[in-house]
Amino acid sequence: MPPERKYDYPVTEYSRAIARLGWSQVHAAKMLGVDARTSRRYVSGDLQLPAVTRLVLRILVNAEVNQVEPAQNPLELFIDLIFDLELSKKRLQNLISKEI
Repeated sequence: MPPERKYDYPVTEYSRAIARLGWSQVHAAKMLGVDARTSRRYVSGDLQLPAVTRLVLRILVNAEVNQVEPAQNPLELFIDLIFDLELSKKRLQNLISKEI
């Protein structure tokens, strides 16, 4: 019997998000500015999804963003999205409150 996943909720959300974005695990890693192994660990449940990464994925999916530039890290992408999409506080709160 395989070991139980440590972090079911974030892994499920991560997997659903990259699937909805049409991203492979490797492509998601590149876009989020993380190592491909880190992306695989998010999917497997061996690593908990950081809050900022969860926020970025919710914005990308819920705002139906089609193109983004690869980032150095998730925080950089988060900041870029806020400015590029000209998100108001209210709109940002609405986007990140919706589950994927």
